[in-house]
Amino acid sequence: MRQDIFVMPVMAVTAGYALFRAQSFEMPFAHADLVAHAALFAAITLYALFAGRHRPHIVLRLILALAVGSELLQSTAMLPMRVASVSDVVANLAGVILGMFIVQVFRPRTPV
Repeated sequence: MRQDIFVMPVMAVTAGYALFRAQSFEMPFAHADLVAHAALFAAITLYALFAGRHRPHIVLRLILALAVGSELLQSTAMLPMRVASVSDVVANLAGVILGMFIVQVFRPRTPV
């Protein structure tokens, strides 16, 4: 059985908890939240691009929508304790770019 089936739900629950919990985590250093946003979206991008390698353009569109949409959702009345931030969106997008870069560097090359 492929482990991919179990990894994505764990990542989704972890991301949902981190992104949408009512209170923020205590930050160990300045801008740790931005590092966490970038790391989370880099991990999501890495996993999704390796798992969905046959349709990367669709995968990237969904991840980019999540990167922006998660912040828009935080600005709604559904999450009154959370505040949307442009810097969080930038950190999310930086994580997506980092994940794409890592995939390009480490993806096995096929002979030409």
